[in-house]
Amino acid sequence: MRDGDVVAVVRRRGEFVLAVVAVVGLVGAGLWLGAFPVQVTSYGVTAQALVAIWAAGWVGMLPALQTRLVVTTGGLEVTNSYFRYWVPFGAVSWVQRTDEVILHLVGGARLRVAAGAWSHASRSRGNPVQREIEDKVQVAMRAAKADPGADVEVRRRLHLRPVRAVAILVLLEVVAFLGARD
Repeated sequence: MRDGDVVAVVRRRGEFVLAVVAVVGLVGAGLWLGAFPVQVTSYGVTAQALVAIWAAGWVGMLPALQTRLVVTTGGLEVTNSYFRYWVPFGAVSWVQRTDEVILHLVGGARLRVAAGAWSHASRSRGNPVQREIEDKVQVAMRAAKADPGADVEVRRRLHLRPVRAVAILVLLEVVAFLGARD
């Protein structure tokens, strides 16, 4: 989906670190629950509890873990929560930065950049992430010098990455199974 060389990757750093810590904590809690199950529960109850912990953790943390903006020489790769967009520079009319970053597209549509969303912390520091996004996009757009025949099609696809999440679930269930055999 990405076209061109990567110029910059912008994330909400605090949110990303918090999400990584939360996922590690949830996986650690799941491993602990699986390895040392409560004596009054069966494997079935422990397995169901692990599935619930896994589902809540994956669905809840996925947006914070993968939300980012990748600025390339050919356009922007915007990953918002569960969707990834490819926005060529020819499709961007202008960039609006207030408490969030909005890409105004040629057809009149608007695309909010989740990595530049409003937060109290960024607001109290003068919106450094929003300013960084606007600066990187403006510099890359000027460097690209979009020609009149440039691509203006914005592409969108679902971006869930289930393989890693299912691998974590399988690991948790195997540990729970082995913990129940003792």
